[in-house]
Amino acid sequence: MNSYFIYFGKKNCKNSFFIGENTCKGFVSHVGDYISEDEFSRVYILKGGPGTGKSTLMGRLARAAKNGGMSVTLLYCSSDPDSLDGVVMEKNGEKIGIMDGTAPHENDPEYPGACGEIVDLYPCFDNDALSEKKEEIRKLCRVKKEGFARAYCYLAAARELILSRQKLIEKAFLYEKADSFISRLADGITKEKGLRKGAVQWRQTFAVSCKGAVRLSGFDGAERKILLSDHACALPIFTERLAGELVRRGERVCVSHSPLYGIGEIYVPSTGVLLSPFADGECERIINLRRFTDAKVLSEYRGRLTFSGKCIDMAVKEALESLKEAGKAHGELEKIYTPCVDFSNVDSITEKLIASIVCCKDRHTCRP
Repeated sequence: MNSYFIYFGKKNCKNSFFIGENTCKGFVSHVGDYISEDEFSRVYILKGGPGTGKSTLMGRLARAAKNGGMSVTLLYCSSDPDSLDGVVMEKNGEKIGIMDGTAPHENDPEYPGACGEIVDLYPCFDNDALSEKKEEIRKLCRVKKEGFARAYCYLAAARELILSRQKLIEKAFLYEKADSFISRLADGITKEKGLRKGAVQWRQTFAVSCKGAVRLSGFDGAERKILLSDHACALPIFTERLAGELVRRGERVCVSHSPLYGIGEIYVPSTGVLLSPFADGECERIINLRRFTDAKVLSEYRGRLTFSGKCIDMAVKEALESLKEAGKAHGELEKIYTPCVDFSNVDSITEKLIASIVCCKDRHTCRP
């Protein structure tokens, strides 16, 4: 396995990111990196079970906001990359966010009423009809839960193998040569250093999901693209040191970590530069990381690297298969729930949200 990123298929979505990720430690939410009640004028938190149309509601709201002249950032579900888990809307410096607040997110308002507001879709359920299907729902929920738990175990195994493999690769990495190159590279992708305090901003473009390993093209608007050609899985060592150097120079960089591997992509907003292992469109240059590894040292560990690579490959594939099974169970749950939802009520709530956010009407009228 020459590069961990061979697993990831591309989903074309500009200015779009994942709001969380499935990891070796379970589900991890990054909602705070995108939506904060300290910085937003209003935050709406959706509550509702499977099949209630939360993603559809947010999609309608996003389209209306965009048509209303607002800038929109879409936040996708890391388990189902075709489903929305949040939307950030902004106009004239005012930010408004909406997000899924049900498990596994389980978000609640930080400043209830003053900024955060619950949008409750549970009253849209026909509870009597659903109670008749309780046993079927219970079985599917168990299958779904077991699928995710099994996937997290395989991801944990893969992570341990990657860390072990990384220790061998570090012995072959030419740190002095790489740092010298990174310093020169940073000269060309940063503004004048020392003018401000550097910082790292999390922007998730990778997900190990129920529909496979997926990468969002969230940084496709970059003006300049530099391809990082991985070799012997040395990329996370290189990107970690590069991100550190950029921050040291006062840059505020956006980084995207893979769920297992480390920093995969780096975006520098001030200069519009994206450094990525994916060749999407025309690249300004290619940096082959082979130049920063000692071939002789790598050859000494070839057998162990090959074996660990095969083990990682098997663990990741089993994790993806387990997630696929969990996703199938979730799909069956939605088939049960959807006919038991009063979508006229959901539509009414959606229209009130659009009116309050896009048309700037009363922002406290979104309750069913």
